[in-house]
Amino acid sequence: LTLGGYHPKFIVPDHYPQVPRPALNWKVSSEPDSTADAYFALTGSSIMAGGHLQATWQSGALRAWFNAGADFILAWKPYHYDLGLYIDMGVSYTFEFFGTRTLTADLGADLHLWGPPFSGTATIHWSIISFAVDFGQGAPQQLEKLKWDAFKPSFLPKPEQICSIAVQQ
Repeated sequence: LTLGGYHPKFIVPDHYPQVPRPALNWKVSSEPDSTADAYFALTGSSIMAGGHLQATWQSGALRAWFNAGADFILAWKPYHYDLGLYIDMGVSYTFEFFGTRTLTADLGADLHLWGPPFSGTATIHWSIISFAVDFGQGAPQQLEKLKWDAFKPSFLPKPEQICSIAVQQ
């Protein structure tokens, strides 16, 4: 079941539908411009959801922007979760001085959580510097397709339990 597709790290089987993400494009006048998209999917191996927003304002040589987004996936065989969040904002000004020059200031943060075991990385970036703080243990896992041989005994009843008769009295 999907509305808008799948998590970027999800390995999509060939027989799953490829659907476009629901999106919103909003341009009220020539200066502000906003776009957004979202997705949700429930599969035999996981549940996932996410969304992204981009807003830009431009007037002449001055430009400002705001970006935010989230991607989440929870897999149950093997149990694993992965969450990515980001936010970014900035401003730039372009002018003529011995050629075309642009001054830019940009500030943002990213948070990536995964587990088990609970681990993550928090990154702060500014126009002139960036640093990351790692916590927990382990590296993010690579997601794998859940094969039928693993799915069937984990989530379906045994063949002899599919249909049974029980006499109570």
